[in-house]
Amino acid sequence: MPLTDIIAKNAKPQKTQYKLSDERGLFLLVLPTGGRYWRMKYRFDGKEKLLSFGTYPEISLKEARNKRDEARKKIQEGVDPSQEKKLAKITRAINADNSFESVAREWHAKQTAIWSERYCETVLRNLTKDIFPVIGFRPISQITPPELLVALRTRPKSFLPNKQQPHKRQFNHCERGGELSLAVLPKSSAFF
Repeated sequence: MPLTDIIAKNAKPQKTQYKLSDERGLFLLVLPTGGRYWRMKYRFDGKEKLLSFGTYPEISLKEARNKRDEARKKIQEGVDPSQEKKLAKITRAINADNSFESVAREWHAKQTAIWSERYCETVLRNLTKDIFPVIGFRPISQITPPELLVALRTRPKSFLPNKQQPHKRQFNHCERGGELSLAVLPKSSAFF
């Protein structure tokens, strides 16, 4: 008999954890602490595996069934949904470590030996105030040259201490700090 929302809602904790089965491998795991977790049992390459979909009631019965159906489609296509989920988590962690802001801060730290203390502070302050809020959270590999141009063009005029070529100089800082390949931009661009 398939699980109903009323049964899931009324599931009470017991001394040991127990399962409320739905269908096609989906079940609600009820813990002694009162937590209720959606799980799916499946076999991949001859091995039994478990996949987690979240907690009830944050994930409704309907949503859990939809996630189960998506996972079953992936299994039929020869893709292990558990491995795919782990890979996505690793990718998110790598992208967070390679955000524009983290790479730019690392680059800035290397420049402190070359620049004056005042200039270091000015560059970091301006990046923090004007560039990082726009593209700082983005993975460096996903930032395109036009996005960088937009971020630089929308910042205030007081972005740099050098008033003669502020656009070109800060653009060069962001290019080196973000390790972006901007060879596609023509030198005769109106930006420079």
